[in-house]
Amino acid sequence: MYQRLALLLSIGLVICVMACGLKGPPVPPQHAPIPGVSDLKGTVEGLTILLTWSRSGAGETQAISGYDIYSYRSDLAQSPCLGCPRQFARVGTLPISGQQASEGPFRFSFLATAGFRYLIKVRPYGKTGSHGPESNTAMVEFPKR
Repeated sequence: MYQRLALLLSIGLVICVMACGLKGPPVPPQHAPIPGVSDLKGTVEGLTILLTWSRSGAGETQAISGYDIYSYRSDLAQSPCLGCPRQFARVGTLPISGQQASEGPFRFSFLATAGFRYLIKVRPYGKTGSHGPESNTAMVEFPKR
């Protein structure tokens, strides 16, 4: 009987030592924050909408791999519904690298259709696949000519 008790205590001690709970870092490694976008502006040039923006000061520029550009369009004949939910769609990506990440302003253009109001946002993304904060929303009205 004492042999069984000693055996069970030995097995319990081995399990306790092996299962100390120290298997890896308690918190996942943190990546440098991705700088946001400041002062997004849009203008109509020909048949395109030209966007310009700068990188905001917070974060490391090395963390940026590029920018995703999102747009929502609505008919100019309708009044804008400021509180309505919107489904933004990605209209393009602006990849950047190296020193280009710290330079600015950034420029991107995309084809647009006359007679629509465009709401546009830009969001930076990093090398690890993470995203930075969304930019301000720029509104561009493209009247029919």
